[in-house]
Amino acid sequence: MGGTEDDGGDSLCKICKHEVKDNEHGLLCEGKCQSWYHITCLGISSQLYKKMYGEILKILIWMCPSCKKQLKQLMELETCADKMKTLCDKFANIEGKVNSISESVEKSFSKPTYSQVAICNKQFSVAKPVSLPNLIIKPKNKQDLQKSKQDIEKIKPVDIGVRINTKRSYQMEKSF
Repeated sequence: MGGTEDDGGDSLCKICKHEVKDNEHGLLCEGKCQSWYHITCLGISSQLYKKMYGEILKILIWMCPSCKKQLKQLMELETCADKMKTLCDKFANIEGKVNSISESVEKSFSKPTYSQVAICNKQFSVAKPVSLPNLIIKPKNKQDLQKSKQDIEKIKPVDIGVRINTKRSYQMEKSF
């Protein structure tokens, strides 16, 4: 059961540094180190060894605690790498959507329309829009002027992209 030159490795027990002979019970680590171990150095009973060697080791491999730890760390790193790749993919997807939205916003505001200016002015309380066209209302008398003002206030001219100046219109009509 111990190591020989045919195994291609050193037959010294990694714990006690004594040779693991053929007539002794020993286990070969099938991890990275490929080292031999006496079962007594590992704290494994002869009874457990016989059960392991007879049944378990036919379908499984045995690794020393050091190689198990390295394998566990490697598996954790692979899991982290998979999660990192998933996050990078999600980030790239979000970045693409942000760029698309940004381009869309730039295009829509590259040539402002009257309604866009009016909406911006209304939402952000910016000074009165300067590029809105005037809607000229020419009432015949002061009573019509009051009625027109009330009707116009119901419409909300900014929503339709116009600016209303009823005083100026009335004065202009009166001066003719």
